Amino acid sequence: MRWSVFSLILVVCAPLAAQDPIPDTTEAWRYFPLEIGNVWEYRVEIELVPPDCFPGCTQYWRRTVVGDSTIGEITYNKVLREIFNLSGEEVDSSHEYYRLDTLSATIYQLYGNTEYPYGGTNCGLHTPFPPEGQQVECGAGTYLTGEGYERVVEIADHVVATAVKSFYRYPTGNFRFGADIGLVRNVGCEGSCWDFQLIYANVNGLDIGTPFPVAVEPESPRSSGLSLTAHPNPSVDLVSISLLLSRPQYVAVEVFDLLGRHVYSEELVVVAGATTLNLDASGWPRGVYFVRITAADGETASTRITRL
Repeated sequence: MRWSVFSLILVVCAPLAAQDPIPDTTEAWRYFPLEIGNVWEYRVEIELVPPDCFPGCTQYWRRTVVGDSTIGEITYNKVLREIFNLSGEEVDSSHEYYRLDTLSATIYQLYGNTEYPYGGTNCGLHTPFPPEGQQVECGAGTYLTGEGYERVVEIADHVVATAVKSFYRYPTGNFRFGADIGLVRNVGCEGSCWDFQLIYANVNGLDIGTPFPVAVEPESPRSSGLSLTAHPNPSVDLVSISLLLSRPQYVAVEVFDLLGRHVYSEELVVVAGATTLNLDASGWPRGVYFVRITAADGETASTRITRL
């Protein structure tokens, strides 16, 4: 795998000719859409030095935008990262925190109490495309390579034509972003070598690729059996949320807009069986919203609603 890593990295070494850059009319946030509910699944090949791959050198990673979180005075998009082995069994999970700085068009990721530019985006996701097949240095050892519009992105058995930006950042390798998709591929070496390849995405309701198989675990006897539906959907003002619980449960109800901002929250005790909650959406701007219900035992359910 290491040879493929270096061949990808070496593509940035071509000199930049004296040609005009290609303007990019694509909004920066579309290269890394962080709306709640968006999901990305990757097949990950890892080569550690020395070879010590636990729980395996090949894994599946799933990243899901689950909400937002204010840390200090900064609000981040909260992303659940789940790691699965090839049998579809979950072996690890944690949360990651990202934000898009709208002025610099840089994606920042939080590590501890410090944030760093992610994926070479310190170049700025609004940076014009260099001439085809060439690159421009953005500083701090980062280069933007010229891909441009109508590039072919292969995701499992799907082929998508979209605007693509590829960043090379020493020593963390290449990051390839597709508009309205997100991170498509990340290849690099730093103590170990890795290759993240996107195989499935659900971005703003659009399914691309094929999800990896997940092992089905038997339902816990303490499961709340939480499920929900929304009607009418779309709606003009009043939205009814129907909950179904197998036992009485304390729940939190949250509604987010596409930018991850809370527009409604409520905490209450719900009896076993069917319960209907009525939400007044008449004051909300028109658009798509995400409803998330979290039970006291940690079980969650969510759905999308549209306000006309």
